[in-house]
Amino acid sequence: MKRIPTEYIHRRYTDGYATPGLVGDMLQKKYEKGISKEEEEAVQNIAYTVYSGASDTTISATASFFYYMATCPDVQRKAHEEIDRVVGSKRLPDYDDRLSGRMPFMEAIYREVLRIAAPLPLGFPHAVSEDDHYKGYFIPKETKNYTQSEQLTKIVRAMTHDANKYPAPFIFRPERFLDRDGNLNNDSRVLAYGFGRRICVGKYVGSSTLWLIMASVLSCFIIEKKKDEKGEDIEIADDFEEAGVFRHKKKFDCSFRIRSPEAQGLVMGIKSG
Repeated sequence: MKRIPTEYIHRRYTDGYATPGLVGDMLQKKYEKGISKEEEEAVQNIAYTVYSGASDTTISATASFFYYMATCPDVQRKAHEEIDRVVGSKRLPDYDDRLSGRMPFMEAIYREVLRIAAPLPLGFPHAVSEDDHYKGYFIPKETKNYTQSEQLTKIVRAMTHDANKYPAPFIFRPERFLDRDGNLNNDSRVLAYGFGRRICVGKYVGSSTLWLIMASVLSCFIIEKKKDEKGEDIEIADDFEEAGVFRHKKKFDCSFRIRSPEAQGLVMGIKSG
C-alpha cells in the first residue's frame, strides 16, 4: 500500500498523463537532474501518509453517497440541474468549479453525506497533557483509559445528529446547509474529519477527492434503485455496519444510467486516458 500513490503517478507520468503535484514534480526532477534516495523515500512517505489518511474515509463516504442518491431522486435532480447550468456537458467538473462558489447545492450534498454518515462516528480517544477543568468536570493529566468516563472521546455521530442543530437529523436533506437564497450558510465545519491538533491528516485530500467524485459521477450518471424482473424498484435497506472504528453502508445494489451521449463520451475519455 505504501507504494500505491507513487506507482500510480509513475504510470501516469510515463504514459504522458501526469499533472503537476508532489510526486509528479519529484519524478520530473528525478529524470531531469537526479535526486537522492533519501529525497525519493521522503516524498514516497509523505504521499503514502496523505493517501492512507484519506482513503478509508473516502471509500466509506462514496458508498454512502451512492446510497443516498439512489434513494433521494429529488436531491439528485437538483444536483444535475446545477451541474448542467455551471459546468455544461462538454467537460467534467473540476476543483475550480468548487472554489468558484457557483455550485452550492453540490457542496451541500458533500457536507450532508459526511454529516449523516460520518465514517468515524466515535472519533479517536484523546488525552490532556495537563490537569484540566471543563464545565465543572475535572480531567486528570494523561488520562488514557479508553473505557473511563473522563476519557475525551469525541462522539461525532451524536454531534452530527443533534436535533437542536440539525432538525430531523436522520433525514438526508442537503438544504439544511443552504440559506433562503440557496447560498451556503456558515455551517462549514465537517466534523467527520475531527478537530484540534489530531484532525485527520488527509482532510484536504479527502475533501477534494470526495467532492470531485460526487460531482463527476453526477455529471455523467443517474443513480437509481435496481429493478427486479417485473421492473419494480428493489428497495435498499437503511443499514450500516461497524468495522473497527469505521462505519460503512452495508452492501447494496443500485444502477448507474448514463445521462447523455455527451456524458458517455466523457466517461470513455476517462477510460482511454
